[in-house]
Amino acid sequence: MTSGTHIETFMQNVKKADTVVIFLNDAYLRSRNCMYEFLRVWDEKNKKLSSKVFVIRHPEFNSIFGGSNASIPYANYWDEVFQSLKNTDLPAASMAWNLKEQKFSYKIYINMTSIIEHLNSYIQVDYEQIRSKGFEDILRLNLGEDTLIPHIALGNEEIYRKFLKGTLIYKPEKESEVGRIDLAISALRNPLDGTFDLSQCGDAGKYLSISTGYRKKKKSENSGKIEIWITPRFLIKKELVTTAKKYEDIMEKWKFNAHVGPFWTWVDGMI
Repeated sequence: MTSGTHIETFMQNVKKADTVVIFLNDAYLRSRNCMYEFLRVWDEKNKKLSSKVFVIRHPEFNSIFGGSNASIPYANYWDEVFQSLKNTDLPAASMAWNLKEQKFSYKIYINMTSIIEHLNSYIQVDYEQIRSKGFEDILRLNLGEDTLIPHIALGNEEIYRKFLKGTLIYKPEKESEVGRIDLAISALRNPLDGTFDLSQCGDAGKYLSISTGYRKKKKSENSGKIEIWITPRFLIKKELVTTAKKYEDIMEKWKFNAHVGPFWTWVDGMI
């Protein structure tokens, strides 16, 4: 950004950047300029961020994620902004600006639940780890030279790197390589909470949903399907007191040297 460049003009060009780093905190989600920039890399149709975006949450901000009501204060805030603009009497010369801001604030309001849900399942790197290295890890990752270790995997770095090398293989014929499709865990936007795209795998997607991570809630789009999860043990262990609490009994029998385990559902029961 050069001297004299309007901030909005600069933010409009964020889509052209090779890498976008978002430092997320409470103020970011309430900032008009920050959210303007965010929407430039937000895929509203598919409810997800561009693949070139890295999100780093401020440590003080981690506590709001994981709860079912995390989006409410932010949705309410942008609804208040929208209502305030809508009910403000302005001279004719300011009406165009006001209508533009109304449209913008309403767009944030209606997307906020999806935004928070996406960020909640988004791979998170450790703020202090990145900061201590002058953010060089992000640059190295962009160049394909290294792997960012998410906060949840700290202490299990080697297991995480091995997990990333895993590949789901689809073969129409067991003894033939014709039509084979390799789906790499590392290609998932969040390798610890991602779902494989089975749309090119025959009719498998009609009957199966295969994901990494573990089941946190029912998904209406998977009604009638068998759901399968490929789950690192360290992920369950670290989240036993929160979203993985229902796995407590399983952890007593899960050997520490079995680093990854499969889980699946048959109708609505977990096996």
